[in-house]
Amino acid sequence: MKNKMKALIIPVLFAPFISGASTVPVTLYTSQVGPYAELCDDSTMTVLVTSKNTTTYRVYEVVMFGTTEQQNIYSTKTAVHDAIYHGHNSSTITVPTSALMTENGMKVTIKVYASDKTLYFTKSFVIYPNTAVSVNPTQVDQYSTSYIAASISNSNIIRYQETFAFYDFTKYFETLIYHHLPIEQFKFTYSRDVELTFGESFLYIERYQDYFPALTYTSGRAKIPIKIVKNGDYYQIDFNTQLYVDKKTLDMSITPKDGFVTTNYFYMPINKKKDLLGLPIRFTVKGLGMCGLTLSWTTQSAMNYNYIGNCQTSEYCVVGDVKE
Repeated sequence: MKNKMKALIIPVLFAPFISGASTVPVTLYTSQVGPYAELCDDSTMTVLVTSKNTTTYRVYEVVMFGTTEQQNIYSTKTAVHDAIYHGHNSSTITVPTSALMTENGMKVTIKVYASDKTLYFTKSFVIYPNTAVSVNPTQVDQYSTSYIAASISNSNIIRYQETFAFYDFTKYFETLIYHHLPIEQFKFTYSRDVELTFGESFLYIERYQDYFPALTYTSGRAKIPIKIVKNGDYYQIDFNTQLYVDKKTLDMSITPKDGFVTTNYFYMPINKKKDLLGLPIRFTVKGLGMCGLTLSWTTQSAMNYNYIGNCQTSEYCVVGDVKE
């Protein structure tokens, strides 16, 4: 099924060309065009032309669409209308995305003419489809999308892309005090000054002997919902469900159970450090940002041993009988 695209409102502000003037009193603005998926349903955009000063002018617009190989496959011309200072006369244009948006991009050209066919203004830009990909943040420090959307502000073209910079996505992590998994160490920055959205995301733990008996397993693995939270300049990983822990055994559950108390952390079992060394813990974050990026990575347990204590979990321990 094709993606349904929302209508795009494109305000375009203009003033006419004045012969002999050192600058053309034309200013162009648009709302954001895109992002689009490749071969998605056609969308519409509304073009608005206004005068730069209090004089009213008669204008019309020509909007052309094409691919990067064929730059003018489809064009549309509006009727002549008034361009009013801060006015709101608008024209709705069909964007033939289903035919023209390919992996190589789609070109959009907007031209504004006076009623006597004098060209006041022209601007062109190319945008590319928002392609959902999967990225392993333990293998790259940064990922940037193509330019998937564009707008024009004060006659300047602005093209938008998403850039993610990853920090502390290590292939191994050591549990902190009390054996909890420090998933908050995974953080990243995001380049767009908009709310970052995400879809279904989980932490996965494989069934390993009987070390997490209170978890529910499907196809041999338990999944725990996680989310993205903003913390200052960074986005971090956090749990997206209430967790429960048995204070004596540190058994974990995501549903209430007798003898379990609520917690914000995921704990590892007591006295199982050697057995769980290298246990793979998988993370998947789906639908991240405008392009629906997927982050997928695996971190292994590399818990530190205690200096002295139980022989299973310590560098040094006492063995043998106690001498009276």
